Amino acid sequence: MSHKIAVIGAANHIGRELLAVIEERNVKTDALYAVDVMAQTGQVVTYGEEGELPVVKLEGFDFSKTNIVINLAGTKVSKEIAMKVKAAGAVFIDGSSAFRMDPDVPLIVSDVNAADIETHNGMIAVPHPAVVGLAAALAPIHAKAQINRIHATILQSVSAEGQRAMDELFNQTRSIFMANPLQNTEFPKQIAFNLLPQTSAFMDDRGTEDEFQIKGETKKILKGKMGITISSVRVPVFVGHSAMVHIDCDNEISAMEAIEALRQTRGITVIDLENEELEYMTPEEINGEDDVYVSRIREDSAGENGLCLWICFDNIHKGIALNLVNVLEKL
Repeated sequence: MSHKIAVIGAANHIGRELLAVIEERNVKTDALYAVDVMAQTGQVVTYGEEGELPVVKLEGFDFSKTNIVINLAGTKVSKEIAMKVKAAGAVFIDGSSAFRMDPDVPLIVSDVNAADIETHNGMIAVPHPAVVGLAAALAPIHAKAQINRIHATILQSVSAEGQRAMDELFNQTRSIFMANPLQNTEFPKQIAFNLLPQTSAFMDDRGTEDEFQIKGETKKILKGKMGITISSVRVPVFVGHSAMVHIDCDNEISAMEAIEALRQTRGITVIDLENEELEYMTPEEINGEDDVYVSRIREDSAGENGLCLWICFDNIHKGIALNLVNVLEKL
């Protein structure tokens, strides 16, 4: 089936990646509109190896020309246009946090709960990119052994905050080597050669909004009652999220059983023994990769039925763009 698709936020780094994946996977379109809140006269975005799409302003855009609208322009835009899109008869796929926890809106990680797409009533949400990797890695283990506790430390790259954040990491790194003063505008403290135990605003319970969202969205997608503790850290990595995850299960499961379950799961690559040596993946190695990489899978000796694992994935490509396109392919 061919679609008429509008991508709102097409000019930002996530929108450009989404357009690249749409083209690479040959998604059939009768029309494809690049839309942006701050579109400039004559602005274009690349599409394919040689193509270009004109960027048009969101204000005044006619949604009746589409049957699918994807929002990558944030929560405020989502709340402003969601009902307009539905009224125009198009399906609204939201990349913001606006409707993720709405019980009437399916929240989709395509490798985990794609069947829930069928329950949509004109609106579909996709989760925080960290949840895509976390849920994809844990779902096959949960299905086999019923996870009752998750404790994850998530190392989030600066690309989650946009192009200006990536530029700041680059510029700070260069300034340090050149002994120049540091410019610090995108993060509360220096990010180059540093770690920040804060990825969003703090809440009353001393956690962050980011950690609260990841916890709730993971539980919604896994459809479990497990306890979840999330700690998020901003790291001086341009692209690629990672997590060290510790889980407890109701049922007994060995590391080898978990490895086998993960190896049989679409969208997961297990990195284990390589020439009889334990191997693992890092953010530097997974840029642009379609899979979530899981390694360092081992039993947790601190308790019964516990496992530890390391996950790594491209938060922009896998965590957002590919997940969105997988949703498109199911409509």
